[in-house]
Amino acid sequence: SAGAVDGLTKQIDDVALVHVDGETPNWSAITNDKVLTTTIATDGVITLPSKLYFPADGSNENFIGYHPKSAGTLANETITFTTTGKEGQIDIMYAAVISGNKTIENGCIKPTFSHKLSQLKFQFEKDASYTANATVKELKINGTKLPLSMGLSTGEISYATSTSSILVFSDKSYALAESTKGSPANEVIMVEPNATAITADIIITIASKDITLTNIPITLTTVEGNAHLITLTFKQKEISGEAKVNPWTQGNTGSGDIY
Repeated sequence: SAGAVDGLTKQIDDVALVHVDGETPNWSAITNDKVLTTTIATDGVITLPSKLYFPADGSNENFIGYHPKSAGTLANETITFTTTGKEGQIDIMYAAVISGNKTIENGCIKPTFSHKLSQLKFQFEKDASYTANATVKELKINGTKLPLSMGLSTGEISYATSTSSILVFSDKSYALAESTKGSPANEVIMVEPNATAITADIIITIASKDITLTNIPITLTTVEGNAHLITLTFKQKEISGEAKVNPWTQGNTGSGDIY
């Protein structure tokens, strides 16, 4: 499942649910083929692929959830993500362990899923000085690391050692709005929290000519679970002048005799 999950505004598919019974659950014994694929409806109801039952002796059943199931493979208590071709489009969510037994109300488990990454949204503005009729064709974001894996029992994510360039969109024509609200792009990406050295590469189109602008610094520190709106403002470069006048250079002397 690719793309950002926006609360319970629509059904959430591809949700993984892992369960182990016992007072001291052994999560490392769970293999990928034992992970349940579930859905969450807009009212929060979880649809299970088959019926589950609490232990008859009154001991606990323990649950952990994560999303998206299809992007990860579980082995040795580690979920390893495959992001190739989906860079920036995987909204990793995690529901920490909850435990219950047959005495809980209506037998209903209630996991709470939290976003583990940061979301970046974009809008484009121009100030009064920018007179070009430009549109934004392509946007890439640099300076964040891709998620590699997540601990099943901890929810801690491990990231790549080097940063990547993430394509937000291409072959578009987003206009520049001369207003405080800007012109929003429809695309969002999910990136590593605590990133501080983010830059943007942009291709704009002016009079059918593409112009590439690279390494535009973005002032932002990403925060886990936060959606950050990045406003990119286009300004005309003002021409200024600073003249230098060279002093007269003393040339060779001349002489003449008069009789």
